[in-house]
Amino acid sequence: MVWPSARLALGVSAAAVCGVVGMVRASSPAAAPVTASLRQRGTFFDGELAAEAARLSASRRRPEAVAPLLAVAALYDAVPPGEIEVILTEVAEAKDTDPLVAAQAAFLLARIEDDRGPQGAGDRRRAGLGLLTSFWVVGPFGDGRASFGEAFGPERDQGRPDPGRRYPGKEREVSWRSGAEVIRQGALYLDGLLRPEAQTAGYAMTFVRSERAAAAALRLGSPGPVKVWINGALAHARDLVRSAAFDQDAIGINLRAGWNRILIKTVVIDGAWRLFARLTDPSGRVLSFTQADQLPPGVVPGPAATATKAPPVAVRSLEEGLRRRAQAASAGPPAADAWFDLGRFRAWNQAGDREAREDAAAFEASVARRPSARALLRLSEAARDEDERRRTLERDRASDQPHSPVRWADQQAGQTGRIPCPAGGRRPGRSAAGARDRRPEPHRGLRREGRDSRLVRPVAGQNVHALSGRFLGR
Repeated sequence: MVWPSARLALGVSAAAVCGVVGMVRASSPAAAPVTASLRQRGTFFDGELAAEAARLSASRRRPEAVAPLLAVAALYDAVPPGEIEVILTEVAEAKDTDPLVAAQAAFLLARIEDDRGPQGAGDRRRAGLGLLTSFWVVGPFGDGRASFGEAFGPERDQGRPDPGRRYPGKEREVSWRSGAEVIRQGALYLDGLLRPEAQTAGYAMTFVRSERAAAAALRLGSPGPVKVWINGALAHARDLVRSAAFDQDAIGINLRAGWNRILIKTVVIDGAWRLFARLTDPSGRVLSFTQADQLPPGVVPGPAATATKAPPVAVRSLEEGLRRRAQAASAGPPAADAWFDLGRFRAWNQAGDREAREDAAAFEASVARRPSARALLRLSEAARDEDERRRTLERDRASDQPHSPVRWADQQAGQTGRIPCPAGGRRPGRSAAGARDRRPEPHRGLRREGRDSRLVRPVAGQNVHALSGRFLGR
């Protein structure tokens, strides 16, 4: 799991600010001073935490609460230990919290508990989220993205997964294997079991038992093209490339009374090969079911996959709720805030194709309705390349925003003769090879799960603290 970090995203943009100022020096008005109230609280981060926590408390019954939730989580490294946990616990356990927001809070809190809670505390919290953890896995098959459209042996199977059956694989014969040993922090780590683990496809199968026929939501996270069959009927097919994350797709399904087979085909192009899957009711609330990696004797599961499409089932998702809110807001600050919240969630969740840059589109919509330094900074962080990032930050220089990061950096360079850049010479959020990772690491205890597995550390605290109050002013 990769946690969003406003501070690290800020570091990326701060480094880009240095590049812009280094190219062109421009005079600018003095930046607004940090208010006395924030000084009394200690640091800018204390004030930001208080503001976002208040916003979260006021909105937690609605989907838009996920935006301040992510803002709170991003301050993990910037405030005293324990403060973030208190807020996340309240949101995760309050009975009136939107169930999808509560699940996000619980998932983030479980990661903290993995690191510094009692042994097993994170797993116990995740147990209440309906995550599927009993899988059979087989693969790899095929070559690259084209394998999404090719039906391999497991799709033609009848009955249970048979470990003794062999299939022609990508490089050698393969067979069904238990996935029990590669479940980590709520995810199935296919790259811990299958080789090669890039430009290929694999299958995961599980069985769930429902006491009665019921509509449900299968909430999925995958790194690339994905298909899902429920009792042989195709329930979901999506051809895209992204990084896997918790609750990216919400798939409406019908569970029959008794045992149900779920077959997932997952294609990975590059990066980490993970699979998140959980079951809820259509609104996102807890669903009662039993899961197993095998069926009891005498139960006949039928075909694994057919061309028949499952009937549609309407389900809720945070993305849909945030998008509707943004589209309903007509203009001005409320619309700008709604589009910014959607962009923040998209940057975290990454449910769309990475080439579509849906987060950038939402930040651009926010800027169009009310230019702000925070939206321009997040837009620059989502840029394709250095030229686009510089152009975005030059827009900030030309704006009349009181907290312009570029003009503030201009001012500091004029006063001190030095450009206020993060230490280290390499932009935070990049690998040694220079590849940009669009989801910065949360804190020192968590490693990136993408192609860059190095430990990403926060930017020099003094520089970030100096920039943050002026960059993110509301």
